[in-house]
Amino acid sequence: MTTIDPARSTLVSCRLRSSSTDETRALAAALAPVAEAGDRIALVGPLGAGKTHFAKGFAVGLGIVEVVN
Repeated sequence: MTTIDPARSTLVSCRLRSSSTDETRALAAALAPVAEAGDRIALVGPLGAGKTHFAKGFAVGLGIVEVVN
């Protein structure tokens, strides 16, 4: 599901599903290079949903080598 309303502002909403932690990290690493300064990303889900794995993959995609937890 994606929503963009250029008349007001750019809002993109999407729901992604992965089958493993490796897939989650790879997806996040692939998305990181298209992020721009000022972008906000909300990770929503219950405990164990993979939010931290996404953040770790996103950091790798940005070239961050520090530990993410």
